[in-house]
Amino acid sequence: MHEKKKMILEVMLRLISEQGIHATPMSQIAKEAGVAAGTIYHYFPSKEALLNDLYLEVKRDLGLVLSGGLAAELPAKDKFWKMWKELFTYYTQNKLMFHFSSQMGHSPMISAGVRAEGKLFYQPIINFFEQGVASGAFRRMDANLMAELVYSSVAATVSLSLLNDVDITEELVQQAIQFSWDGIAAQHNA
Repeated sequence: MHEKKKMILEVMLRLISEQGIHATPMSQIAKEAGVAAGTIYHYFPSKEALLNDLYLEVKRDLGLVLSGGLAAELPAKDKFWKMWKELFTYYTQNKLMFHFSSQMGHSPMISAGVRAEGKLFYQPIINFFEQGVASGAFRRMDANLMAELVYSSVAATVSLSLLNDVDITEELVQQAIQFSWDGIAAQHNA
């Protein structure tokens, strides 16, 4: 990726996380990225195009983080625990990614085509849930719904941690993972 384009995306990520999308003008992005406004429009024809590109970058990164633990030859429960913990750790170490994902995850500013493209990065996760349902390891439930419910449990735990409402110890992380696992595991696996 071209260095200027990368800088624009990084500045956009930070500003959206700090100020929100509507309070982040293109002029501020250009100024803080150290580029002319015309340079931004060379790479991105609009603010929406910039947002959609950043959305795909974030989804790609998260997809890599989540898919890493699925390749290992582990039982479904161990893969699940590893995936949950890796996402929690990633978000607590990359707060800007978490804030961006929270704001833009279901935003109408992200086009349907880009949203569909972003889902491709999560296909291994969906496949994992589908295989778990098919094998009887997981409850009978739509894999997309299952993925959203699991993600929500991670996001809630990260939020508590980042807002300092709760001191999220390793024991509490383990409790949160167990709670999430109990929600999807077939009764004989709970």
